[in-house]
Amino acid sequence: LKDKPVSTGPYYVADYREGSYILLKLNRYYWNATLWEQLYGYKP
Repeated sequence: LKDKPVSTGPYYVADYREGSYILLKLNRYYWNATLWEQLYGYKP
């Protein structure tokens, strides 16, 4: 997580502080936004 985090899901790491918190944000380029919208009612 320190150097080059990899994220291909509906969220990405926007910010973090080691030992304290991780801030995730919606990845609007998520590959399956249509399915996500059907399941959860909105697009990431």
